[in-house]
Amino acid sequence: MSEHADALRAVNVQRAHDGGLRHGRCGRDLDYRGSLNGGRELAFYCQTCYEHVTLPQFVVARLLQVMAAGPDAPRAAHATVVRVA
Repeated sequence: MSEHADALRAVNVQRAHDGGLRHGRCGRDLDYRGSLNGGRELAFYCQTCYEHVTLPQFVVARLLQVMAAGPDAPRAAHATVVRVA
């Protein structure tokens, strides 16, 4: 694998109907751990996969907006974020 490919990391999350975030890999709830970079990023942890998940704050806010729109909203309540290290 190239050095550039190692630097790319895709994170997939889903907004659960109960209001939580779920890990896209296993479908389990993510635990909120706090904010990073002055609140611009939010840190989560998957206790099933033992993986740290960091998301830009605006992505989490957008997932909240999609859920608030209701079940008939034209967009799915999920997001894939590609991080460049």
